[in-house]
Amino acid sequence: MFDLYEDELFDPIGVAEIADKLGVTRQKVASLKHHGKLPEPTKVLKCGPLWDAKEIDDFINTVGIKDNRRK
Repeated sequence: MFDLYEDELFDPIGVAEIADKLGVTRQKVASLKHHGKLPEPTKVLKCGPLWDAKEIDDFINTVGIKDNRRK
C-alpha cells in the first residue's frame, strides 16, 4: 500500500510512458529493463514496474539510451 506522505513527490511513470519519451516500443523498454540498462523501478505492481518520472528524465539526459542495432 502506498503511504501518501512518503510518496507525495513520487511521479509514477511506466513502460509505455518511457517508450513515448524515447520514441521506441514498449517491448524495447522492457528489453532495456531486462538487460539492466534502466534504473531499478521505484515500485513494482501487478500491472508492471513504475519509475519516478524525474529519475527517468535525469537518467535519459545523463546516461542516455543507445540504439545499437545494425543498420
